[in-house]
Amino acid sequence: GTGPEVVTETVTETVVETVEVEKEETPAEPATLKIISFRAEDRKAYDIFSRLLQERHPNVTVESDYPPHDQYVEVATNTIIAGEEGADIFLSWMTYGRAGVFYEADGMLDLTDWDLTEKVPQACWDQLEAGGWPEQKIGIPLGAQEFVTFYNVDLFKEYDLTVPTNWEEFLPVCEAFLSNGVIPMQVAGGDSWPLGNVYPIFEANYRVDPYDNELEGENLETIFKPARENFKMLFDEGYIDSASWGLGYYNVMENFATGKYPILVGASYNWAAIKDYGIDFEMEVLVTPFNEPGDDPVVAVYYGPMFCINPKSNNIELAKEWIEILVDNYDIWIEDVLWLPIYSGKNLEEIDPVLAKMYEISKNHKNIIYGGFGVPVAPEVAALDLPNVAEYVLGNITLGEYAQLMEDTYLETKSE
Repeated sequence: GTGPEVVTETVTETVVETVEVEKEETPAEPATLKIISFRAEDRKAYDIFSRLLQERHPNVTVESDYPPHDQYVEVATNTIIAGEEGADIFLSWMTYGRAGVFYEADGMLDLTDWDLTEKVPQACWDQLEAGGWPEQKIGIPLGAQEFVTFYNVDLFKEYDLTVPTNWEEFLPVCEAFLSNGVIPMQVAGGDSWPLGNVYPIFEANYRVDPYDNELEGENLETIFKPARENFKMLFDEGYIDSASWGLGYYNVMENFATGKYPILVGASYNWAAIKDYGIDFEMEVLVTPFNEPGDDPVVAVYYGPMFCINPKSNNIELAKEWIEILVDNYDIWIEDVLWLPIYSGKNLEEIDPVLAKMYEISKNHKNIIYGGFGVPVAPEVAALDLPNVAEYVLGNITLGEYAQLMEDTYLETKSE
């Protein structure tokens, strides 16, 4: 859900040095460590960390399961409730609205006294607090993402256009592409959640203080309404392909990577999906150009997801060791998933120059923590991914109606 944005240090300032922890040499008793995740694309890295654990403990077997996104909450909740027969480690979103069901199922071990939590940047704990979580440290965040924009520079050169740096430059660029029969953008409206990659910079522009936490009351008219109108205008003017409402996340990544449109407003984690398609054009990545000319650009930063440990597990120490192996071998994780790092590692240029460029963006601009689509309702309601989000963005329902629909759906879900 959308927790209030709070001030955070830049990603660079929150990097914590990794210190190798001495491990117990005694092999563990025979056991099966079970991991469940909604990110099958991370399988390669998981397998490496599991192998490293098994080198220390030959009697340990590691099983990983990757349910589809739309089934994950139900499957993960059931396996958490299953206790010692279920998952020992599970991946959770960082927002209570989306993952609070795990906490409510008594599925999140309090990690407050675990030494590893000291390596977690304070900004991550700030985000959990802003997102409505209890005070306990109930997960180990894995990385950072920021909202940025990718450009197909070859298409810009073909039409003699310059990559925009602010809103004033962005609008005529979109008009110029349209006049040449090129739709500037697509978004994955079919999945709804990627719409939140477009919205937050608009929202930040309408705050007296971009870090203001009081996002309710009069802000409905002064912040959310004009931000929504900017967002809707992109569709009304044809700057975003109307077919977007039927497109999923990977459809849009593939279409950009294969040169079908010139601008992708998204997030740093998009790069892993784009790169998988082997782009053959010159690409640039910059701050999303929704800021007004002369303003210091605001970059929205999101931390997560996080690994949590089931307190019902009989393998808690093994689960902790598996997560420690990930943090101690963080370069493997970053190289595989191409996320911005929050733990220390080698020079990012050695891993990926585009990732290094995005890291520089996060260092050199004002950052806000952003937890999802900007709707000022209770955190447990705000993160629900509903088809109504499209109706709201298109202006077919009001913000109040949208919030009510979300709340009604949440209450209905809770009563089942």
